[in-house]
Parts: sequence; structure tokens; C-alpha cells
Amino acid sequence: MAESWYEFATPDHFWMQWRTILLRRMMERTGVERGRGLDIGCGQGVLFRELEERHPVTIDGCDLNVAALEMAFPGRGTVYQYNVFDYHPDLVGAYDFAMLIDVIEHVEDDAAFLQAAGRHVKPGGVVIVNVPALSMLYGPYDRAAGHLRRYSSASLKQALECAGLVPERIAYWGFSMIPLLIARNLVLRRTPEEDIIRRGFQPIHPLANTMLGWIRSIELALGLSWPIGSSLTAIARVPPRS
Repeated sequence: MAESWYEFATPDHFWMQWRTILLRRMMERTGVERGRGLDIGCGQGVLFRELEERHPVTIDGCDLNVAALEMAFPGRGTVYQYNVFDYHPDLVGAYDFAMLIDVIEHVEDDAAFLQAAGRHVKPGGVVIVNVPALSMLYGPYDRAAGHLRRYSSASLKQALECAGLVPERIAYWGFSMIPLLIARNLVLRRTPEEDIIRRGFQPIHPLANTMLGWIRSIELALGLSWPIGSSLTAIARVPPRS
């Protein structure tokens, strides 16, 4: 059922655009907007294509979801069906940065997965993470999407540190989405299981997508450091290897 998410996760979706804007800012902040990256759990490749269009980066993508990979069209990089625990010698230590964007919440041992991801990055390189936030928002949509957890800044920091990475910045975003996600949980309790992903992610009308885009623009323009939010982003550094 979670695979149906790829059908609705299009580049014009307000949330996908919001996430991409934040990730572009993070790349610029860390100076990797001209490097080579690995998008781990890339799905159908919407994110790395957007980033390559706006930055002179080369981003490879990898995933285990064959159906999603069949939808992916690589840009300047290569798309692999690849498990990061396989540690392919051509890929380990080959990248300036790795991205795990809404990935580790699906993984039982998130710290081990982050550690494996970090092995693919050069010492001093960057791991960029995005996850759903606030356990109080966990509900039917999370279960349908295969989310095992939602994070706090403290729990994400702990996972990064357990993976041997050095967190540099962890920030909430999507503060304005919190009331909508609370309402979503109430609505989805009465929604047939096979329809949860569509109703939980896709705006009910194109005008709703536009209005939510305005809300996104306002929150981004405010540029505040939010005490809580519906999502978390993190930048962590790969330390020198002993």
C-alpha cells in the first residue's frame, strides 16, 4: 500500500516543493551544491532531479523498491538497485554527501542504517536527513506508509550520534501543518485502508494545493527557528576515519 505514495508524490505537490526548498538551502549551507551525492531511498527520483536542475551537482540514486526505480529517470548520475549494507567498493567513501530523505523512519535499526550511509561519504562530508516529527502525530497515515516512528530533535540527534556522525544542525519545519495533521488523523480513522495514502497525502483539490503552497511560502519567509514542526531536517558530518 505504501508504494501508492509514489503516484501522488509529484514535483508540483506543495509539500514536495517545501521539502526541496529546504534541502537546497541545506546543500548551500554546507557547500556541497557542486559535489557528488547519493540519494539513498531515492524512490522514483523526484528529489534528485529537482536538485540537479538547480545546482551543478551529480546525484546517484539507490533504492530497493523495484517498482519505484522503474519510474525513475536518472539525470547526470546513475540509479542503482542497491542495499547500502552491501558496501560496494566503488561506492564506499565515494560521495561528498548522502541524503536520507524520509527514509530512516521505515527502518528498524535507524542508527545502523545511518552508519552504513555514512560509510559511503568521504571523511568530512555531509549526511542530510529528513524525517517525520512528533510522536503525537503518529496515526493511520504513518502506519499505512510504513513509518515505524516519528522523531523529536533529541531522538534524531541520538540516532545520528549512535551512527558515529556529528550533528551540526537539527531543525523542525512544517509548524503550520500540525493542526492539519491532527485533523488528518481524525479523518483517516474512518477511511478504508486501501485509500489512506491517497486521502492522507493528496490535497483534495488543486486550489487546496495552491493555498497550502501559500502557507509554505509564509512560513519560509518568516525564517524562524520553530520549537516544533511536522518534520525535522538534520545536517551531520562524517568524522575522519581512524
